[in-house]
Amino acid sequence: TFSDVAGSDQVLALGQIVATLTSLPDVARVEFRRGGELLEVPIPDGSLVRRPVTRVDYASLLSVGAANR
Repeated sequence: TFSDVAGSDQVLALGQIVATLTSLPDVARVEFRRGGELLEVPIPDGSLVRRPVTRVDYASLLSVGAANR
């Protein structure tokens, strides 16, 4: 399960999902839910947020990836 993934890897995985989905023309935010409940998700600054996340929330990861290309 996702909870078995280490914390820093969770942030990277979520960043990848958010970046992929928000690259679609009609997607600006992504919600993660289980059983209809909005989940807390980690963002790169180490905090947990219980709200839809955006590409901006993971921008620090995206800029690192772009620099490595």
